[in-house]
Amino acid sequence: MADVRIGVVGATGAVGTVTLDLLAERGLESVRGFASARSAGRTVEFGNRELLVEEATPEALAAGDLDLVFFSVGTDASRENVPHAVGGGAVPGPNRRLPGDGGRGRVPASPFLARARATRPVLGR
Repeated sequence: MADVRIGVVGATGAVGTVTLDLLAERGLESVRGFASARSAGRTVEFGNRELLVEEATPEALAAGDLDLVFFSVGTDASRENVPHAVGGGAVPGPNRRLPGDGGRGRVPASPFLARARATRPVLGR
């Protein structure tokens, strides 16, 4: 599991920092933090080191260098950015409900869904 490339969008916020703490506690190494243009360039704690926060642009999320992306941001930002991450081959968190679907749907069927289910142990939930 250590080779899974993980992104956390909203890394400077309350939920994002908790997500980073949980990932660091589980010994994951390949983790990147993303946030708005206003927060990009800051550093956040990640275990015994710091991560430089990148801007969560469509290009960065669609680059194809992430396997799993946690969206610790509001519905509008998730609705805008989830499709870019999925387009780049990432899965938006294990069984992440899609924003704007009224809570009815889950990640659409794709070759990456099996990988998403396999990542459930990452956070121990």
